[in-house]
Amino acid sequence: YAPTEKAEQVTLTADAVTDVLKLLMSAENLPVYVHCVDGCHTTGIIALVVRRIQRWSAPAAHAEYARFSRTRRPPPPQPSAEVVEFVNTVPSDDDVRAFAHQHAESQAPWLARALEGAAG
Repeated sequence: YAPTEKAEQVTLTADAVTDVLKLLMSAENLPVYVHCVDGCHTTGIIALVVRRIQRWSAPAAHAEYARFSRTRRPPPPQPSAEVVEFVNTVPSDDDVRAFAHQHAESQAPWLARALEGAAG
């Protein structure tokens, strides 16, 4: 558990996403409960990146993002084009594979399954 002060604006950097993913991709840290104090954006972006690594289709991942958003008014919230571009490039697939290779003995089962699906 890492308590934080509620901020008006959070800037999610590629390095921050990579650090969170390293925690999620390591079996020794599981189970993990990821939540947001304020809505969906920061947590939603992390979830979108995990779903990309798991090879979810973009429409399915975006539907999940909308379903768990605190913004419940129509139309359902969708990630912005800027968020989608960020999610599609951070971290790179090569970085994920390199992490998995370096931590083959301790990678999370979900990561191993995702990488097996990508190879097949």
